[in-house]
Amino acid sequence: MTLLQSIFSITRINKMQKCITIFGLKFYYYSFWSLSETIKSMIMQNKINLDRYIQAKSIVVFIEILPYRMCGGQMSLFTLCKYSKEIFGENVPVVMTTMPGNSTYFHNDWFDNNIDILRWEQVRKIIRNKNKVILHIPEVCLFLPEVEKEFFCLQLKNKDYKIFKTINNIHINILNQNVELMPDSKYIDKLKSITTNITQSVAHSRYCTQEVADKWKLPVTLFSGFIEVPQVKRINLAKKERLILFSPDLPPQGLRFKEYFITKLVKKLPTYSVERIFKVKFKDYAKLTAKASFVISFGEGFDGYFNNSALLGTVGFSVYNEDFFPGPEWKNYPNVYTDFDEMLEKIVGDIKKLEKNEEEYYTIVKRHESELKKLYSKEKTIKKLKQFYNGMYDYYPIEENFYGN
Repeated sequence: MTLLQSIFSITRINKMQKCITIFGLKFYYYSFWSLSETIKSMIMQNKINLDRYIQAKSIVVFIEILPYRMCGGQMSLFTLCKYSKEIFGENVPVVMTTMPGNSTYFHNDWFDNNIDILRWEQVRKIIRNKNKVILHIPEVCLFLPEVEKEFFCLQLKNKDYKIFKTINNIHINILNQNVELMPDSKYIDKLKSITTNITQSVAHSRYCTQEVADKWKLPVTLFSGFIEVPQVKRINLAKKERLILFSPDLPPQGLRFKEYFITKLVKKLPTYSVERIFKVKFKDYAKLTAKASFVISFGEGFDGYFNNSALLGTVGFSVYNEDFFPGPEWKNYPNVYTDFDEMLEKIVGDIKKLEKNEEEYYTIVKRHESELKKLYSKEKTIKKLKQFYNGMYDYYPIEENFYGN
């Protein structure tokens, strides 16, 4: 160990946490991006003219989803921010920021967007003395599932609460994009030290329900999970690569089951390459999906890996999940299985059958794509956003205290 290392060192504790040791004293902190990227990003952020934001009477703030720079929830969030900008125009500024803390970044390069990202230090300056602030917070920013720790409220400082008191009307909307990751009410209740005007928006119609409104005692509105899929050339089945893609998620049975599953595919389908979708930009992922023959989702079921496949002309396979699929009729789709055990048992035979029957292959793709277009569109998303900003929600909690009775 060198003299410098004995005085100062940085140690990674886990995926998200680091420890700085200075003369034997340990300081723990969350770091989601490298120090060099944070410094470079701060230089770019400092070039942004904040005058318009400071002078505005109201502002809308989206907090990006850390640390998942590339995921469906993140892309959905950026879409909501983009459409909110279109709705408000020059009347009300709409900005994106990283979480309170000591790391930041300036632009998300994993998918196409024109949104520059501020850091929380800048947000402090622009929300002070506002008539109204709408703060959109992803559910995973309240409670980080990877480390099972509360986050947003713990990162706030006394000066944040002092600034909140200068704002006439603060509205916090929790982006409940995955109901399985929505934190317990005790973490949401802590937001009441900032404001009692708290709502939730959901990304799937299946849990836009009275039950969800009552469970978290928050009004609910549906922001459809619409994402603009890159326009790439579709490839006919006969010209597609003999390639099977699978998502990086783990099924409920865990890693060993997934490894056994993939091993079986490789053994039973030797003429196919079987590849994991991992660390690839969205446009490259779209091109890869379009040329693949099949895509398998090991995730929540009604997710991007499954749905984007149809939008790119490829059959996707998934397992039915009642928390996310729009309805039980999807159980009857030939590319949707009851559980992962059934998928394991039948998928090889289904692939062999579809590879020889282009008509049936595209019947599945077209039906899937048609249903998605009924569910999602830019127009529907903007309509729901407008309703939300006008204070109209789909469900209200049935609770006397909520209505002040």
